[in-house]
Amino acid sequence: MSLPVVLANTTHLPPEQMFSLQVGTKLFQVSGYSLNSDSPSLFTEFFVENKNATLFIDRSPQVFKLIMDHLQGYSVNIKDESQFTFCFLDAVYFKLPRLQDLLKNCEYYYICVGGQHFKLAKALLSQPGNSLNYFGLTCRSLFDDVQAVYLTMNLARPPPQSPPYVNRSPAFLADLITLLQGGMLDLTPERRQSLMQECRYYRFLRLEQQLVPAQISWNPLLQTEEIIINLKDVRCKFVSVPKSDQSPSQEPAAKRRRLLPDCHWYAVQYKRPYLDSDLPQARELIFQISACEVTLFFIKNAKTIHVAISGHTLVRFRSVFQKVLAENNIDLNAYERQNSLLVLPACVSLSSMHVNGMPCRNISSVVDEMQFKEQVIDFNNPNHINQLVPGLKLDLTKSLWKLGVQDNKLLMIAVKAEAVSGLKEYYRALDYI
Repeated sequence: MSLPVVLANTTHLPPEQMFSLQVGTKLFQVSGYSLNSDSPSLFTEFFVENKNATLFIDRSPQVFKLIMDHLQGYSVNIKDESQFTFCFLDAVYFKLPRLQDLLKNCEYYYICVGGQHFKLAKALLSQPGNSLNYFGLTCRSLFDDVQAVYLTMNLARPPPQSPPYVNRSPAFLADLITLLQGGMLDLTPERRQSLMQECRYYRFLRLEQQLVPAQISWNPLLQTEEIIINLKDVRCKFVSVPKSDQSPSQEPAAKRRRLLPDCHWYAVQYKRPYLDSDLPQARELIFQISACEVTLFFIKNAKTIHVAISGHTLVRFRSVFQKVLAENNIDLNAYERQNSLLVLPACVSLSSMHVNGMPCRNISSVVDEMQFKEQVIDFNNPNHINQLVPGLKLDLTKSLWKLGVQDNKLLMIAVKAEAVSGLKEYYRALDYI
């Protein structure tokens, strides 16, 4: 004989009847209406068969008070990460599907960072780059692990689960929350760097880019936007080289050629991740090099200028530009010398330069007028690597550059620089500690 179809509401209890639940040391009286509000559950399954019995539950009455609020139609007022974790564990134990869903889609992250409790609104982290973050992944792991272990291993109760704790600085997280809320902070360079490291830890990638020091301006002479950013903060994935048919500006060609009289160079461009994704066109990149690992070489007879990059700056330069240049048929290895130097032709005619602390209005005329006693490497003759010729060497302590590209060639275009001409001048610029 076929059985009748059993409807889901057959597990519902009489709404007006009161049912007794002994949770730990406390007795709760709950109506069938409240128990039916989140069913089927452990409660409805028990009382359908045992309407007048008392259900004994060896769990925390303090946590069950939160569950009672939920069953009676109130919002669950969770104070911290401990209450949140224990409430979810009991929601799984009591088989309350609606409460589990509410906690999974809660509007807040409840976390403890360095001993301080935070109630962080998820809406603050909804933007691309911030949304797939440390807290979201941690909470998802909590939900998935508890449910998977409890259901697949057929345990008597959910496995113990520690509330989420992060051994980081609570003051730094408070600063990040202030920034996410649209607030402003007066940050020292050291504090800014620390906050950027915290952003990387929590995977607040968009906020990290907001903290990266950058200056955006409109160049009225080139009719284009430019962005100044430290080389160490440039992300290689977002660097681009304009195509030959893509003009870097809308300025007439004759005026643009006066920038570099002999040929037309296209500046490498950059879009900051997440912040500039909607820009129709990338900005021209001006990158700052702050380390003393860049040297200008002026060759007197050949009237040429080269810039040599070494050390950590060379490693960073490669990591930023090598891939995008290779995609445009430019081999950066062709510019490397055996003594671990990357040597590129340079243009300084447009730059504002200070040498030994003094402004140098026309570096080319200075080079022509100087009595050359110094011998520098002749980078114009690749067949004689160590050949020395009369010239001038300037070590740059800080500089701004554009990287020009034209017909599979590279040119370092100096925008601004501070230089010293020798060891004595370098020591003179040092500050006392």
